[in-house]
Amino acid sequence: MDREEIIQKFNNLKIWKRGDTRAPHKPLLILYAIGRLRRDRSHLIPYSKIDEDLGKLLQEFGSRQTTQGTEHPFWRLRNDKVWKVVDANQTAPNLGKSPSKRKLLDHEVSGGFHEAIVEQLQNDTRLVSAIIQNLLNAHFPSSIHEDILQTVGIEFPLQISQQQKRNISRKQGRDSNFRANILKAYEYKCAVCSFVVNPPVEITIHPKSKPKVARKASLSKNSVFCTISLGDPR
Repeated sequence: MDREEIIQKFNNLKIWKRGDTRAPHKPLLILYAIGRLRRDRSHLIPYSKIDEDLGKLLQEFGSRQTTQGTEHPFWRLRNDKVWKVVDANQTAPNLGKSPSKRKLLDHEVSGGFHEAIVEQLQNDTRLVSAIIQNLLNAHFPSSIHEDILQTVGIEFPLQISQQQKRNISRKQGRDSNFRANILKAYEYKCAVCSFVVNPPVEITIHPKSKPKVARKASLSKNSVFCTISLGDPR
């Protein structure tokens, strides 16, 4: 399953709608599960925990018409081919089309993303960012985006892990003309404040450093954020 296919699956969730009202249950569950995955790398979450945490999210971010039931999104998200439910024996339980909350609790089931999706989410920060942004834009007003992310424990924009940095470095390498090409592309100007850098001022471009004078900008499609540090021109 490639990244575009995964993005489309999350974009095409089967969501209950009535007029302009959209059920927030599945999007909130997905954002919650992504937050858990990024914090503790655990992709299977006991339903008892989801019932407690998702219930609070629905109370805070759902509309007046939103029902507080957590069993339906937990079970029905399987139909979107991104989610699985397993029992205590790690097998798919046969609990009918719409099991009750009590039945889910009695069978000690857990839910989480399919392994193929988990692997991609753990190794592709850009994919995670795209899914999060798409879900927020499609299902929630912008005024509560930050509150939702904070509540589910997602820091946005996402930071790339050291392992991902090493993977990107091994795959892409660094063009020996990288610095010169970037300077020419931006006409020796800072992309943020338009400060003009006149050669031969010494300029060092490197990812995620913390120099005394810095500007962050997206410099190419293969970079995330680069820091431009102006050396002492003396």
